[in-house]
Amino acid sequence: MAGIPDYEADKQTGKGTLAVRMGKSKATGLAIGFVVLSIISVLVLKQIPEINAVIGDIIYLAIGHAIWLVALLVGFMGKRDKPNRIDGIMAVSLMYILWYALVPFFGLV
Repeated sequence: MAGIPDYEADKQTGKGTLAVRMGKSKATGLAIGFVVLSIISVLVLKQIPEINAVIGDIIYLAIGHAIWLVALLVGFMGKRDKPNRIDGIMAVSLMYILWYALVPFFGLV
């Protein structure tokens, strides 16, 4: 999604970002797929006792965050004229990454 704000400039200069190569909608679909894959992965990995001890049950809150993020991404995909400014989506996306960095970090401390 980080390529969306620079889409027009990247396209004009021939830069081959995913957003330019795939288009905004397909790149957004890919982002949705990775969010879903991240949730599936953490649910599978949580079955390993050592990982479960580190991430605990708080990681289940990431599912709610994922639903929020997917809803924003689906809303973006549904727009006919996709805006270049996606500050809200980018903020929610970056906060989502923190579940997979801070929860394990504090679980190890």
